[in-house]
Amino acid sequence: VINFSLSWSLSDAIYIALHKALSQGIIVVAAAGNFGVTPSGRRTHRFNTVAYPGKLGSMITVGATDHSGNLTGFSSRGGELDIVAPGSQILSTYRNHGYVNLSG
Repeated sequence: VINFSLSWSLSDAIYIALHKALSQGIIVVAAAGNFGVTPSGRRTHRFNTVAYPGKLGSMITVGATDHSGNLTGFSSRGGELDIVAPGSQILSTYRNHGYVNLSG
């Protein structure tokens, strides 16, 4: 399993590597992205905000839910979204052996 918990502009090298992995039967999971909210913090209602590599559609693309099970305001949206999972205020390991609640 390859897990991409990030998004970027799709380079040729990454595109080729992803398709090679998929063609060999490797499961690829990608975050949908955090583009459901504009930089000013306003919620966007654009339907397709899924980022690469999740936008390719040939992998499992995951969006984020809040503690009530609703899609978070920041989670990207679109037809490539396959599944959602908790992604808001998740207790996570942090620097210096600490813990903090993170979202994304």
